[in-house]
Amino acid sequence: MIDFDYVARQAGGVWKMIWKRDGWEDELDRSVDGVFRSFQAMLIVAPIVLAGRFSFRRAAESIEEWRNSPLADAPYAYSIGVQMFGFYLDWIVSIVILVFAARALNASRRVGDLIIGYNWAHIPIAIAQTVPLALFGLKGGKVWGAAAYLPAVAFIVAILWGVIRRGMGAKPAPAAGVIALLIVAGLILEAIVGSLAEALYQPVG
Repeated sequence: MIDFDYVARQAGGVWKMIWKRDGWEDELDRSVDGVFRSFQAMLIVAPIVLAGRFSFRRAAESIEEWRNSPLADAPYAYSIGVQMFGFYLDWIVSIVILVFAARALNASRRVGDLIIGYNWAHIPIAIAQTVPLALFGLKGGKVWGAAAYLPAVAFIVAILWGVIRRGMGAKPAPAAGVIALLIVAGLILEAIVGSLAEALYQPVG
């Protein structure tokens, strides 16, 4: 059972953490239980992510590049399911990367803060990712979606910067390196998942 009051407090604490506002350490549940409960964020963001992927899938049917894709005729359940799988796989892999990065930077004692911050930060991250995708579904959405893409990416990078700087206590150069590693890993995973999805898809009929 999700305690939404608890979720709101933790999300608010992480928001302060991201932007380096006083008192964020006191607002976060930094216990071992708090680390595990932070994974509730995966359930919280699911409807947001699903809505964005569904909107983009519908809009993509009118995009020439998409119609040439092997998955253009795939059922919504398959194509959106693949995207959701990729989203959560990237999330898990990113946490693994962050844990190893914390160890490499002698910040192992702060791994709990880092995981809590990264998980709850996915609420604004998911919203930022969804806005451009949802805009694609509007009239003239290709222009609106493209216009919103770069601001969304910048906002997400700012969130990651805040989480890593405060959660790991990393200096600017290492923090930038970790963010770059997360981005590259995400792109590689997206390419692998997409390629596998295309290879495994068997059109009906």
